Amino acid sequence: MVASNKLAGDAVQMARIYQLLRQGAEKSLKLISQDEMMDRMEKAGMAGTGDTSGQDDPTLMASTRRSIRSSTIHWLNSTIENPSRDVEPYVSENILQSAIVMQELGIPELMLTLDRAAQNIAWEYWMDVAFEITENSKELKRLLDVSFKSISSYIDGSRDLLSKMLKEYNDKNPTKHAAKKRDLVLQILDGNSAQLERSINRLGYPMDVQHYAAIVWGEEGNTEISVLEKATEFFAKVCGQSKPLTVIMSGEVAWVWTTASGPIDEYPLQNFFKKLPGVRMTYASGGIGIEGFRKAHMDALSTQRVLGRLRSTARVVGFESIRLAEILSRDPEATNSFISAILGGLKNASPELKASLLTYIECGCNANKAAQELHTHRNTLVRRLARAEELLPKPLSENLVQVAAALEMDKWLV
Repeated sequence: MVASNKLAGDAVQMARIYQLLRQGAEKSLKLISQDEMMDRMEKAGMAGTGDTSGQDDPTLMASTRRSIRSSTIHWLNSTIENPSRDVEPYVSENILQSAIVMQELGIPELMLTLDRAAQNIAWEYWMDVAFEITENSKELKRLLDVSFKSISSYIDGSRDLLSKMLKEYNDKNPTKHAAKKRDLVLQILDGNSAQLERSINRLGYPMDVQHYAAIVWGEEGNTEISVLEKATEFFAKVCGQSKPLTVIMSGEVAWVWTTASGPIDEYPLQNFFKKLPGVRMTYASGGIGIEGFRKAHMDALSTQRVLGRLRSTARVVGFESIRLAEILSRDPEATNSFISAILGGLKNASPELKASLLTYIECGCNANKAAQELHTHRNTLVRRLARAEELLPKPLSENLVQVAAALEMDKWLV
């Protein structure tokens, strides 16, 4: 009997709370029309992202105001209709379109934090209303508890729903999303100071890291974008990262940025690209920050252009390995003349013979070290070196530096 009476008493108390909740919602509907309240809520939303520059955009501010108003009115009307029922998450077409605009402006987090920030302001007004409609401390405490849980649940649910709808929009519009990202990257590379900071924020890629960049392209005219993306993802994996910044520049070209803690191991890259017929890559490292971001890309691009000038068929090439060739290849005719003059008969020798001599020079003319590097017997290497010496116009000891430069250039030629 006691338990039954207690349940009945609780039911009566909750009925009273729901009555107050409806009454408070009805009074709050009148507050929504006040400009002061809307101004405070929308500015709180902007400040919540740490970027208040949007307050200078009248279109954005008007859109923000409409979104806040429609979301708040939905909760109030639902509460008035049935205060005992949880308010269903709500995202109007207007709210979704505002979120899409903010995403494209580089402040996608705004709509996701807007309701939370605006909630704090709305809660201040709600507390004033609650104190007006009851002076009973127990009722007041219960009312605030119930309303807080209802508002929080509604905002969390609406935020999750908005995130889901934005993802669906992006998935259905991959081309548009890719074009936006491409434009942002180009703005950063161009160094437009007026838009630079905003472009970086919109891109959402860290600049205060050690940058590595690569250019991946296909030469057979039918390379699928998924193949280019697979190649850029593997490049990032070799660099020890899983989330590179990839920009599809066309159906045949992709740009990628990532970070790495040390020099890149080219061996796995060479093996991987053997499985991708017609797909090639050049890469480079840069410094930290925006300039490093730009330098890494420009050096990778420069390496690609050198391969084009030299008509090289190399599949994976780093800027450091072709730096000398980049300088000498600016005049192809002079470069070929230089190679022929320095190497003489060695120019037409087998790649194996020329590679042996270059490795020997790179190892400080240490035959034992060069043999280990080439994975060959020392005597075999010595015989190759003797044959190379016979083909050179001048003794190697008299022309060491120029022979090394000529061999370095020659290995990039078809």
